[in-house]
Amino acid sequence: MNCMNCGAPIGKSDYCTSCGFHVEVQKKIWQLSNTYYNLGLAQLYLEEEEAAYDSFFKATWSNEQQEMAYYYLAVLDARQARFDHALDMIERSLMKNGHNVNARALKAYILRKLDRQEEAKAQIAIRRHISNTI
Repeated sequence: MNCMNCGAPIGKSDYCTSCGFHVEVQKKIWQLSNTYYNLGLAQLYLEEEEAAYDSFFKATWSNEQQEMAYYYLAVLDARQARFDHALDMIERSLMKNGHNVNARALKAYILRKLDRQEEAKAQIAIRRHISNTI
């Protein structure tokens, strides 16, 4: 594990030897983020979309959950026809993993809804290219 403050490798100490950041704080943030992500999934499956949105947003606190948390935030925004915000969320997801073909497809859908047809076609082409190389 690396320090979330400076990126240095963390040993067995309670503090980062490079910057002095308290490691237990980092571990707690990671645990909470993981918990909120799983809670968001459960709420989404139970169709509790407002609660799921809050949980997924809290899951973005840790780097490990950002890709999929932002993806589901985009899904929920798109379901509510908040396409401008959905585009922002899907862009954040794609920053974490540009090879996520589902995120690319969702981005194409959002762009179509925003009447940005040429950009949507470009996303579909990228998605096909990624799918063919995997």
